[in-house]
Amino acid sequence: MKLAFVSPRYGREVVGGAELGARLLAEHLAALDGWTVEVLTTCARDAWTWANEYPAGVVD
Repeated sequence: MKLAFVSPRYGREVVGGAELGARLLAEHLAALDGWTVEVLTTCARDAWTWANEYPAGVVD
């Protein structure tokens, strides 16, 4: 099964309830056999400045 999550912010350093829930669910499903999970997001770490703090591109 292939699944894509779309989240405005994503990462271990990102603070936020919805962002945390999306990350935990994505990581859980990605660990299951037969699942391919991708997360589509911005490079922002916080919702105050929306500054691009992460490098653009694909991270495994």
